[in-house]
Amino acid sequence: MRIIFSRKGFDSTSGRIPSPLLPDNTLLSLPIPETDNRHVRELHYSDLKYNGTTYSEIIDSLGQLPDAFCHLDPDLRYDIRKRKEPESSWRALFGQKGSVQSLLSNAGVGKGDIFLFFGLFLEADNNFNYTKPRTKKKHCIWSYFQVDELLDDEKKFKKYAAEHKDAVKHPHAKGWDRRNCIYVAKEKNSLNQKIPGWGLLKNKSIDPNYSVVLTEEGNPCSYWKLPDFFGGERFYINQEIAADGTFRNSGRGQEFVIDTDNCKHREKIIDWVKTLILKNSN
Repeated sequence: MRIIFSRKGFDSTSGRIPSPLLPDNTLLSLPIPETDNRHVRELHYSDLKYNGTTYSEIIDSLGQLPDAFCHLDPDLRYDIRKRKEPESSWRALFGQKGSVQSLLSNAGVGKGDIFLFFGLFLEADNNFNYTKPRTKKKHCIWSYFQVDELLDDEKKFKKYAAEHKDAVKHPHAKGWDRRNCIYVAKEKNSLNQKIPGWGLLKNKSIDPNYSVVLTEEGNPCSYWKLPDFFGGERFYINQEIAADGTFRNSGRGQEFVIDTDNCKHREKIIDWVKTLILKNSN
C-alpha cells in the first residue's frame, strides 16, 4: 500500500490565504482558483456552500477577493454543490495531470492506495475572521481518499460518466492526454469496512501521535513532525525523513508518496493511517 501526502486547497500562491480552521475543529479547505482553460470552467465560488454560506462570502470575510471560477478538486463532499445523481450512488473524485500525474504513475500509485490531503490552515471564528496571526498558520491533513479506479483515458471516463452524471463537471473531465487522470474513491475503506473510502477529517484527536496537524510546534508550516517510526524512510523521489520523524517540506511540493511495502515499520505506518482516520473522522 502506498500512502500519499497530497497538497490541496488554498496556500500562499493559489488563493494566497490559509483555509479556515473553525471553532468546532472543522478544517474547511478552500478549493483553488481555476486558471487552466483546458479544464472545465463553469463552477463559481458562489455555487459552493458550507452550512448555507457561499464560499464567495467566506473568502471575502477572510480578506481575499474570490476569483470567479474555482477548481473543485478533490470533490469530496456531496452537499457542497447541486448534484444530478443521488448521494447513494455518488463517489468522490480526484484529478491530476502533467508532471505531477507522471510522478504518481511512476511511483505506482493505484487501486487501494490512500491519499491524505493536506493544506494550509489558520484558526478562524464562526464569522470567518482569522483569530490568530498569519505566523500561526500550519499544514493539516483535512481529508482522506482511497483509490478504487483510475480513469486515465477519455474512453474509460466516458463509460464512467454515463452512469455518474456529475463526473462531467469535474475539472479534469476534459483535456485528455496521456498525463490526465481521474481517481475514483472506493465505496468502503479497506482498512475498516465500517467507514467510507473517502471522507473529511476534523482536528479532533487529543493524542499527539494521531493529530491531523503536520507542522511541528514552534516551527514554520513546512517543518513537519511525523511519528518516530517514519524516521529513516523516504518519500518518492529521494526525500528522506529524519530519524526522529521530522521532515522539511521544501518549496511547493505537491505529492509525497511513501510505499509501505518497502518500509521497516510497515504495519505501524498503516495502523497509524487507520487510527488517524478513525480518531478524526467528521
